[in-house]
Amino acid sequence: MTAGTHPSAMAYVTKLTGEKERVSSIALISSSYSIGLVVGPAIVFIYDNGDVLSPIYFTSYLAVFVAIASVFVLKGFPSTIVNSVKENKVNPLKFWDGRIFPALISLMFVNVTFSCIQQSAGFLVQDLFIITDSEASRKTGVILSTIALVMLFTQVVLIQKFKIDYKKMISLGYVLASLGLTSIVFSTVYISFFSIVISMAITGVGIGYLIPSLQTHLTLFASSDEQGKIAGYIFSFSALGYIIGPLLGTVLIGLATWMPYLMSIVMLIFSATCVLFGSKHGRKSTSNGLVGIVANN
Repeated sequence: MTAGTHPSAMAYVTKLTGEKERVSSIALISSSYSIGLVVGPAIVFIYDNGDVLSPIYFTSYLAVFVAIASVFVLKGFPSTIVNSVKENKVNPLKFWDGRIFPALISLMFVNVTFSCIQQSAGFLVQDLFIITDSEASRKTGVILSTIALVMLFTQVVLIQKFKIDYKKMISLGYVLASLGLTSIVFSTVYISFFSIVISMAITGVGIGYLIPSLQTHLTLFASSDEQGKIAGYIFSFSALGYIIGPLLGTVLIGLATWMPYLMSIVMLIFSATCVLFGSKHGRKSTSNGLVGIVANN
């Protein structure tokens, strides 16, 4: 049931924000999720008193507290939004809808790329450097922490401070992620750990821009009563990317050390192509259907 928390939070935010503020709000949701992945294990480590069930009890109490607090903290929707929410029975939004399907596939490719990088990082270190297992673990930790921290910095600081248009953010994300991945490929040839870390950081900034901006792009194709549905589609396709990516990464690195990162560049090219195709098709579909529905509401 916790899988519904992230999409419902996004749906809540998209109902209360306009296009300009939405990408920064969605970026904060993504960064909060990342922070939770870091803080959660730390809480378990601190709270562990020898009883294996104690962290489970603690998180259960925490969940109840948050649920109660949300009733008082979260604001209701303005009456204009509530009154405009009507079920669209004429043209209900499905994931295969031409307005959103290319963008969903695009987001899936980005998550395939990200999860492929994460999964193959440890094997990359082991293949390139003749070191002990403990040293390999430390180097892998440095790489993964670097990606996580720069993504967090991008979403919490850069996106919030420099409120650029989400379309420009998508383009910037593709350029930076592709540049970083290309640098990783060359770093595997020259076997430089420092250049690998820098390349991973550049890739992390690119992905940090891409994920919230693509999510924002998708929410703009849905009416206010469909934001919960579109959020569910977003995280379903993202999860699909996390299924494909690790499988792809482990298979490809068995062929060549640089192969997962070259394939990741190809995945980003596919992703960008889907965005371009979806934007053209989406404009046509929206001009004939969705805009008219929103205008009538």
